Amino acid sequence: MNILRRATSLGALLSLSVCGNSHAMEASDLLVYDIGPLTLRPLLELNETFNNNILFRDKDIVGDFVTTVTPGLKLQLGQLGGNLITISYLHDELLYAEADYLNAGQDRVLSGLRYQGGRFSVDGRDQVDFLSTILGGGYSSLSGVLVDRLVLSDRYTVGYQVTEKTKTYLAGNFSMTDWGKNGQSLFDSTTYGGTAGFSLKALSQTSFFGELYYGQTSLEANNARKETLEAEFIGGFLGVRGEFTDKITGSAKIGYETRTFGIEDTGAPVVEMDVSYYLTERSVATLSYQRSQEVSMELPPAVYTMDSANFNYSQKIGSAEKLRAQFNLSYMINSFEPNKPYPLRNDQYFRAGVILSYSYKPWFTTSLGYDFNKFGSDYESLIDYDQNRISLGMKIGF
Repeated sequence: MNILRRATSLGALLSLSVCGNSHAMEASDLLVYDIGPLTLRPLLELNETFNNNILFRDKDIVGDFVTTVTPGLKLQLGQLGGNLITISYLHDELLYAEADYLNAGQDRVLSGLRYQGGRFSVDGRDQVDFLSTILGGGYSSLSGVLVDRLVLSDRYTVGYQVTEKTKTYLAGNFSMTDWGKNGQSLFDSTTYGGTAGFSLKALSQTSFFGELYYGQTSLEANNARKETLEAEFIGGFLGVRGEFTDKITGSAKIGYETRTFGIEDTGAPVVEMDVSYYLTERSVATLSYQRSQEVSMELPPAVYTMDSANFNYSQKIGSAEKLRAQFNLSYMINSFEPNKPYPLRNDQYFRAGVILSYSYKPWFTTSLGYDFNKFGSDYESLIDYDQNRISLGMKIGF
């Protein structure tokens, strides 16, 4: 393809641009293609990571260098801030320096839709992932195993502006995980649901809202039994979103959900919160928290409550603001409802990471990062582990 042949000239473009040659080719000549009303943007990411525990073990630990090459294309119809349709395709090629039997390819397709016409609005997002990665954490039977899977995710929201301050909306969502041949000890999962909600702009920058939702999750075993299980859930939220002060923005909602799963009925509070505090024009701290009920895809399946908290701090550095530092801290605990296979099970995940990124040009960014992951569980069949990763990355594209 002509586009791919021209993409191979990126190395020459980089050297000319970085050296400041006044006659250098413009980046948009290679990285942005206008085809009538459509815009096509190729991109390329390259990451080199040292992972000291690629198999998520607590002993006989194996470390390796992992190279990830990600070429991609993005097709855009419309402009940012207006009506817009986007479609992106990304391919990940994962290459291990020593454990080459773990080499794998992944494909990801993402699309987005935004439309505003009169009182009506539509927002949508679709994602299709063909993944092939090593599993760790709470997968007791497949920890450290390379597993293929197909993951689908769709969500669309249709809104209607009733008055200047009042809006109603309906949302539908669908998700599916289909495990490959190495995932026979896991259930394929399909979930769909619908939400009806309203929002009231009580203050100039703040809205209050309420939601009711209903959905079902279907689990189908991959083993010879082909067992199928159904879970049904219903719940509601009340919340607030917007600019709370000149420095604080975000949203928070709290509600209650009931879930029926075979003979097991559960009910619990559910919470979602995401609040950002702008310390200065160059720095922002964000705190998020989520509490929800989930269904395990393991054999045997079970209902658990997930509590997840995340803190992120971002700081722009220098007068040109090309250098940025980000720090992330997260903690999650999955508390399983007591039952025969899991009389006591709580899985805990902890992660801390820092990344420095430098944007030489709007289309060329490099990064250096470190993150630490820790998993622990009081369920004896699971493997506790620590994992350290150091990564160096580069991204080319708008």
